[in-house]
Amino acid sequence: SGAGPYEIRCLSLLRGSLSMGKLFILSRIAKLRMPLEDNKTTEKGETAYELAIGTTALLGNVPSPDLADGYGRLFLRYSQMGELLFDVIRHKIERVPTHIQGAQFQPAAHALHSASSDWGIAGELAHSLEGYPPSEFYRIRPALQGGGGNQSPSFRKVLRTSREAWKAYQAQVESHKLTLVAMHHDPSVREEHGDLYALTQAMLTFDSSYQHFERGHLILIRRIIGQRGLTPLGNDLADLERRLTSPLFPELWGAISPPE
Repeated sequence: SGAGPYEIRCLSLLRGSLSMGKLFILSRIAKLRMPLEDNKTTEKGETAYELAIGTTALLGNVPSPDLADGYGRLFLRYSQMGELLFDVIRHKIERVPTHIQGAQFQPAAHALHSASSDWGIAGELAHSLEGYPPSEFYRIRPALQGGGGNQSPSFRKVLRTSREAWKAYQAQVESHKLTLVAMHHDPSVREEHGDLYALTQAMLTFDSSYQHFERGHLILIRRIIGQRGLTPLGNDLADLERRLTSPLFPELWGAISPPE
């Protein structure tokens, strides 16, 4: 197939169900079915598709020699894919607070449901890295320059937008003279405030997906850093566990248990 150990390892960690032979056959079929005019290249050998999405710049972004090949490159690419996913989530939910403020509950709920699936993809990325050798992580660790995933600007923007969405949601619940407990337990709320109820469920789905991602992230850290190790930012695992197991909307979860 022409694939080297690095490429085979990438496919193994991606847990793909297709064999190398099948992947090769499918790639050849795809090339045969591609119209010739779509395969035109520039003087630098780039296709129109590569130019359109900036493939050269994307794949050429290797900030350190330690991240240029082998497991270092694998770690880099997974981290970059995670950053791109955080940006997708940020983009999808950026208007949610404004929608809620304007009582546009349906588009807000739709955006949250859509972004929830992206947390799932991010979680799969973390799961795929669980076979990463701890020795390799500690080898490339200096190249990370003390950085960590929670420094991601897109990830932080997602957290800020979530807090803004929560404030807007609380204001709407109060303006409708409702309570969080009623949103969960009063059947009349589903009938009389159906869109607001649907938004409540969308927020829980989004938060649940986020928590699944964070818990998977925590398992990954335990696996490649160790229970007693420190994260690149110097946090111990106990501190990280407290942060990663905290929901985005704790009050909403707390109101699920009916009052005694």
